[in-house]
Amino acid sequence: MVTNSSGAILDDADFYPFGGERPIVSTSGNTYKFTGKERDTESGLDYFGARYFASLQGRFTSPDLPFVDQHLANPQSWNLYTYVRNNPISYLDPDGHLAEFVGGQLRNVTVDGIQLFGDALGLLRGKQIEGTFVYAILRIAVLRSSNFAPEESDWFQAQLDQAIADTEKMGIQLAIETDKTLEDVSGDSTELNQNLQAGRIHIIGGNAIDFDRMETGAGFVINKKTGGRYVGLVVNTSRHYPTDRQVITHELLHIFNRDPWSWRPNWVNHVLIELQLYVLNRSKGPRRFAKFKDVTKLPL
Repeated sequence: MVTNSSGAILDDADFYPFGGERPIVSTSGNTYKFTGKERDTESGLDYFGARYFASLQGRFTSPDLPFVDQHLANPQSWNLYTYVRNNPISYLDPDGHLAEFVGGQLRNVTVDGIQLFGDALGLLRGKQIEGTFVYAILRIAVLRSSNFAPEESDWFQAQLDQAIADTEKMGIQLAIETDKTLEDVSGDSTELNQNLQAGRIHIIGGNAIDFDRMETGAGFVINKKTGGRYVGLVVNTSRHYPTDRQVITHELLHIFNRDPWSWRPNWVNHVLIELQLYVLNRSKGPRRFAKFKDVTKLPL
């Protein structure tokens, strides 16, 4: 709706789910139509930033970038021309790249004046923080083993620094709110369990001595002694040190993609992550790979 300074309605319209317009009053010449996007008067296409959308067909006129917002459990996401996976009642697309869930209630919290949704991740949709594009904020608890050899400790820190740089390219800010060195990070450790927090994603680093009694996976850390179940990942230096790169980034992508964890690795999920890393490593700007529409559903 567009009004003049006196409040008189100059432009008013309703829209069908895929953008077809039902004009009621149209005297202002307003060109911002469906979901607030500008509509070209000659072609009738809506400009979403990354590409154009044809409301008459309910499709984008060019394909989306591959492996950015595709998910194995949702076949609609693999059609790179569809608008919000053919479900415009529950989803919006802010820029032509991403389907965002809007069909449910989100819990709002504010941290340092920045509005977040949910306990761990905030969908900020283009929010500028100190000049850096940030699409999401992820609260992190880092728990390190005191059994690390010096070179293992240096390698683990390098992996953490790499993950911070990688997630920044995804438009995610890692907010490390806890960083502790523990004597014991095994599954029977009371010290570990006391440092697991709701509303955080845990990055736990140790070696075979620490992990011999711990049931772990990228997705959950399960303490056998208490039955506590927390979102997190484990980096085992006996398995990855010193040759593997982007280990923490790889495991974070498992969490972002909401991959089901099992003792037997799922090669399809790993292939998708390797493709995501391939695109990420060749990207110069923010790229959105994670299921940002689903982050408020993480059981934190």
